[in-house]
Amino acid sequence: MGTIQELAGKVSSLFLRRKFKTPRSVQRFAQCTKYVLAVLILALVGLGQITPDSVDALPFDAYQSFFDKLDGGALSEAATAALGFVLVLSLLMDRPYCNYLCLNSIEYALPSWTRVFSVKRDGDKCIGCGNCDRSCPMNVRVSEIVELRSLRCINCFWCIARCPAAGALSYGKTDAAIAKLKNLLASAIAKKG
Repeated sequence: MGTIQELAGKVSSLFLRRKFKTPRSVQRFAQCTKYVLAVLILALVGLGQITPDSVDALPFDAYQSFFDKLDGGALSEAATAALGFVLVLSLLMDRPYCNYLCLNSIEYALPSWTRVFSVKRDGDKCIGCGNCDRSCPMNVRVSEIVELRSLRCINCFWCIARCPAAGALSYGKTDAAIAKLKNLLASAIAKKG
């Protein structure tokens, strides 16, 4: 799904100067869609309305739909409609599926809280141009971070590539993660002693 979104985005960039960015006030709520969807699915499974095995057959499961198609199966009408909808949105905005519907992104995002390596911003070198925010396909406000810990960050590094200020954005060891590891190690040693 990510590849399809990227290809659609490249095609649309030939015709559109600028893609639509979800306003920050809307993004705050829209990014919760996948979490609401996950809770709804878990509730339906818990209530016995759907079985755990049938979750893979839901039309927005990109992996299952893709592999069903590779195995010679036809995409369901719902999956075809969902794919078509995402493709149209991908022409107008960056990564709509990843931003708002991908359930896998939930499990991939959780480790980002404990990242040892991350994008870092040097506020003294930042010129406040906003290129990093505009280039982020996941609509993360990179211009406001010190160390990027957003659950939506996919480590595409577009923010770093498009930054005109040398050294303002970099990728490296995060001070917060290293401090946490040192504290955990110190407390583990203290408990043994």
